[in-house]
Amino acid sequence: MRAAGIERVGANNEMVPDAPSTGRWIRYWPVRSLLALLILATLVLFISGSGWLWLTTPDVGWLRTTNPHTTAMMRQREEEQRAAGQVDPSRWEWVGLAQISPYLIQAVVEAEDARFFDHRGFDWENIWKALLTDLWERRFAVGGSTLTQQVARNLFLSPARTPMRKLREAVLTHRLERDLTKARILELYLNIVEWGPGVYGAGQPLNDTSTSPRLSCACLKPFVSPQCCPILASSPRWTTQSRT
Repeated sequence: MRAAGIERVGANNEMVPDAPSTGRWIRYWPVRSLLALLILATLVLFISGSGWLWLTTPDVGWLRTTNPHTTAMMRQREEEQRAAGQVDPSRWEWVGLAQISPYLIQAVVEAEDARFFDHRGFDWENIWKALLTDLWERRFAVGGSTLTQQVARNLFLSPARTPMRKLREAVLTHRLERDLTKARILELYLNIVEWGPGVYGAGQPLNDTSTSPRLSCACLKPFVSPQCCPILASSPRWTTQSRT
């Protein structure tokens, strides 16, 4: 008996290969069909999910000419105060970038995002280092967020560290870098960052340095240490530099 797949002798004594067995092809057809359907379903879900995420994420174009009246971070802090039975109105006054001390601007950029003017919203080198550190310590030990990512998070998102929030943060970061200038993003950051409990932005420290000694860093001079400012002192990059 001739084995399947072995050539046979034709009419003119020529070796003719056997035709492939249709039974084997039919036997594997359900598996191939299932694999193709799974791949197709995955692509459909990915495209649909990406479209839904893109359409449901807030637009940021209005920030080119309009200053926000509040932020998601401020609303979160107010809810926390109400839950604790505290009533402490937030102190916040918007100031233009030209009114903010250049020494504060330099200190913030150096401490929080030294490559701010070089990247497009994501500092992949710093993100990779932070990810390795977090994996090594098995906790969120170091943040790799850029100034643009922090603006997106503080303005629009909750502080919850969930995959969906990170995806929305990525979309917002892309839109901020696409629609706004670096100067505008920096102005937004310096006006919405939380300098202390209930104190936001550089406007309050600039107009009322007596509220707390640590807020006087809004008028930084070259010889003043950025460690006077809590947002800088808590930065892993500044902490590392201060030891060297």
